[in-house]
Amino acid sequence: MEDCVRVWQALVRPKLEYGTVVWGEVKWEEAEKIQKEMGRMILRCSTKMTNEVVLGELGWWTLKGRRDFLRLNYWGKIVGGMSPERLVYQVYHASRSCYDIASQNNHSRSKWCQNIHQLLTDIDMEDTWKKNTLTEKEARNWRYTIKKRFKKGRKTMERTHATKTQTANIPTTQNNTTL
Repeated sequence: MEDCVRVWQALVRPKLEYGTVVWGEVKWEEAEKIQKEMGRMILRCSTKMTNEVVLGELGWWTLKGRRDFLRLNYWGKIVGGMSPERLVYQVYHASRSCYDIASQNNHSRSKWCQNIHQLLTDIDMEDTWKKNTLTEKEARNWRYTIKKRFKKGRKTMERTHATKTQTANIPTTQNNTTL
């Protein structure tokens, strides 16, 4: 079983997550289905086994949860000491300026900034968003910090997402899985 999990984590999941720091806020049910089917194959369990049990037994997040985590991690790299000469840094700060101006008028134009802002708000880190920078110590511990906050706030985030989705009359398959 451990070998199968390693194959999934080393060969399959990276293909599904390629570039998610940029496009990860989209809903991608097909990828979630692939992960759940793979989990069932690894565990050799029935198709009737609930998705929550499959992901929980393997200690896996939903792919949406992982994409959210990876995007926040990337944001931390940008504001946590990335060189201002890098194009990514310049594009982010230009987008952030546009986002800040537009959000004052309730007309957000940067979906990426809007998504990062919402994710940080959901895990009770809006003050970090407002600062728009990380100290050297915060940057070193960023991955650990957001993972810890993610564990704590994931259920709240998924409930919020489910409420928004239900309001829009779109069915949701978000799972309350643990890390």
